Amino acid sequence: MAIRMNASALALVVALAVVGCEYSTVCSLIGCRTGLTVDIQNAPAGPITVQAAIEGASGSVYTVTCPGTSGCTNLLFFADFTPSQAHLTITTTAGTRQQVVTPTYTTYQPNGPRCAPTCRSATVRVVWQ
Repeated sequence: MAIRMNASALALVVALAVVGCEYSTVCSLIGCRTGLTVDIQNAPAGPITVQAAIEGASGSVYTVTCPGTSGCTNLLFFADFTPSQAHLTITTTAGTRQQVVTPTYTTYQPNGPRCAPTCRSATVRVVWQ
């Protein structure tokens, strides 16, 4: 015994099945980094060391060094460091400078709003003069 269904009956069955289902989210594996990037503009050639501390608080000092060789730029990244204000001490071959910065962070999810990871990052620019 064969069951025959016309096109409109089949469409109704499919529509009812879809309405009752939740759509699953497919996530890619794009990564991202949370932290603060310090962009030192007009820095002299050679090594650069930046020390960052949370402004107005005693505690940890984070240090990143660019040895001034190939593969290193004037962009220094502090992973998992996201203060509302930071006190920077920048040391180059031309001396040491200090500056307080107030980063503006962006929160983003590279794989979509329902997918991990969620990252928060900012870049502050410091002009070496």
